[in-house]
Amino acid sequence: KEIPKKGQKKKKKKKSWLENMTEANHTLEWDSRRRLALQMDEWDELAGFRREFDIPRYTSVQNNVEEEPSDGPPWNGEGSDRQEVIYLAGNSLGLLPRRARQRIASHLDQWASMGVHGHFQGDEPWFAIEDRPAQLSVHLVGAEKATDVVYMNSLSVNLHLMMVAFYQPDPSSGRVKILMEEKAFPSDEHLVASQIRFHGLNPENSIVRVPASSEGHVLCTSAILETLLQEASTIALILLPGVHYLTGEVLAIEEVAKEANRLGIPIGLDLAHAVGNIELRLQEWGVDFACWCTYKYLNSGPGALSGAYLHGRHRHASELPRFAGWWGHERASRFMMEPTFVPQEGVRGFQLSNPSVFALAPVVASLTLFQEAGMPRLVRKSRSLGEYMARLLSHFLPNEVAVLTPEARGCQL
Repeated sequence: KEIPKKGQKKKKKKKSWLENMTEANHTLEWDSRRRLALQMDEWDELAGFRREFDIPRYTSVQNNVEEEPSDGPPWNGEGSDRQEVIYLAGNSLGLLPRRARQRIASHLDQWASMGVHGHFQGDEPWFAIEDRPAQLSVHLVGAEKATDVVYMNSLSVNLHLMMVAFYQPDPSSGRVKILMEEKAFPSDEHLVASQIRFHGLNPENSIVRVPASSEGHVLCTSAILETLLQEASTIALILLPGVHYLTGEVLAIEEVAKEANRLGIPIGLDLAHAVGNIELRLQEWGVDFACWCTYKYLNSGPGALSGAYLHGRHRHASELPRFAGWWGHERASRFMMEPTFVPQEGVRGFQLSNPSVFALAPVVASLTLFQEAGMPRLVRKSRSLGEYMARLLSHFLPNEVAVLTPEARGCQL
């Protein structure tokens, strides 16, 4: 470390881009707000990732979407008169990572040049195609090992598969109910009700709903813990979202999971709006299982494969009930075609069929970008942008607009 000489001024430590952005947010000068926004863009060390995505363009800078003719999309094609849209729909469908095309083309070439040998040869043999996305997701969701994560099926299918293992109602003891929030995503409502009916029970009296708070928050921690304590003897499974799809509020996962573990009640999470949005430490928090889609924040395309997580304590629990298929069988003997099912370690033992290599290609393309950017940096930038937007709203529309999302939120405002 350089020690300044006597009388020499000590050099000031250069502020990070985040410190500059945070400071700017709290000392906003409204007469120079455009200059400030441009300065924040200049400080942004993640700005280069914008070039990694295809951003839709308007047909004309003069026309908006509503004014476009109905015989064609307003963002079709390239040209000097085409302006990028302001895209705020990532919580519905993320944008295309440009690397996805190359990855899909690579597997097409492997298929064309190798045929069936592509299963065991090439840069990414299809026999172990699920390994790389799982490894890239360890830090993303806070797993302990890559075998705790797998990409397969779709979100609702994976939730069904996990519930086969963890929703084991016992009418003799009275533990038959599933705890969930009010205003749950419709697919979660459907799958929970169908699971209950599958066990010969009635959804009308087998679902415990956590009431919303007086402010309309549906993931109120105190309400969840109070309901859990009151109904503990009747609850067979907890199924909650990590981030609520309507309100954007974040579940206090660590606190709720800790209480669930104390009471001996399995807890599963629907992380559709959480993965790629907030930091997660599923292993540390003690979540039994979690599932998420990849077409939103993970930018993997419409209908992309879904992710699933199983806690490390269940890694060798081969006795867990499950619906089995050949791709979940241990690799060493999979092609021996034996009739007895021997599950792979962890959540990989819940796979049914081999995943589409073309559906996994965009997932890997996106996950490599997340690894390069790092979730801590992405979350910090997300919070900074959210604070900036909230300040703009409170300054320009103090009486017309109210922020409904609580402070415990992800990137939605």
